[in-house]
Amino acid sequence: MQFEFGKVYEFQVVGLQANTAGVNFLNLRYGTEEGFRVRPLPFQVDGALPKAVRCKVKNISLKGLPTLEQDIAGLIRENFSVGQEYTFSVISCDKDNNERTYYNVRDQFGLSHRLYYKGEPKYNIGESVLLK
Repeated sequence: MQFEFGKVYEFQVVGLQANTAGVNFLNLRYGTEEGFRVRPLPFQVDGALPKAVRCKVKNISLKGLPTLEQDIAGLIRENFSVGQEYTFSVISCDKDNNERTYYNVRDQFGLSHRLYYKGEPKYNIGESVLLK
């Protein structure tokens, strides 16, 4: 199988394994070929492993092996709709380089976002908020 740079492929998840540095990877299979891996998203480590993941080819080695990254844009398109409300957890409160205050919030997939605000804080750390 030859992989193309920038293209997205669906891989079957075989298992979860940590490398010698303790970094987790999902072990993947494409068709009958095994030996592929990708970093899991936070929610994939804490719960049941997904049966399949879509991955984008970020690089191809001289041996033709792909360096993979999960297709987060596709995941968001499939699971979020414009105008709908979704639950986010407030992780922390911080300031950016311009001294603007924001909340670090995390969605159900473990993806982090910044929620800027003015004035006094409205939410507490650990609180769930509904956002469009």
